[in-house]
Amino acid sequence: MNQNKRATKPDQEPEKQRFQTLIGPASKVEPSYIDSQAWAKGIALFNAGDWWEAHEAWEGVWLRATGDERACLSALILLAAALHKRWHHGSLAHRNFIKAERYLDALPPQYAGLDLNQLRADVWASLQAPDIDQARPQLRQRP
Repeated sequence: MNQNKRATKPDQEPEKQRFQTLIGPASKVEPSYIDSQAWAKGIALFNAGDWWEAHEAWEGVWLRATGDERACLSALILLAAALHKRWHHGSLAHRNFIKAERYLDALPPQYAGLDLNQLRADVWASLQAPDIDQARPQLRQRP
């Protein structure tokens, strides 16, 4: 079993339903934000290590998104916040990463051209690294 995946227990079903309420109904179409300026700007800022600014770039789109689109943006925003807290404030608490995992777990491994499993692993490695230059995560969008 993947260490990053958690088994769903019967007593977790109400929690799963509450989570689905947060992100809205599943999207049946390709994400509409992947061609947006905000999406591209957020990726560029994230890759430059400007994680707070990436979070801000994605927030307006996140407010309008639903379903998988919202889950993906929620995960990216929380991952950016986790990296910002680690590398700009020295925080070793990883609450935002743990919150992001809930959204990542609700998505397929490949979404919006991103390898979300690789992203999860890269961000975790960065959060554990002694120096950011040894493990700076990058968002690589594939067609």
